[in-house]
Amino acid sequence: MKALWLGKALTVVFWWVVLVNLLIPADKPLHALINLAGATLLGLHMLEMLMFNGRLRGRS
Repeated sequence: MKALWLGKALTVVFWWVVLVNLLIPADKPLHALINLAGATLLGLHMLEMLMFNGRLRGRS
């Protein structure tokens, strides 16, 4: 159960870092890497929703 809370906490911290990086850019190499990581993860979530839309609707 502690691992689940750790995963949730790390997810919140990750998205918080991405959002703060948009407002206050980090140093040169980190700024691009943080934005790339956030965009990649967001793109994967969108692709997942497009691919499994039928399954997600069937659950409700």
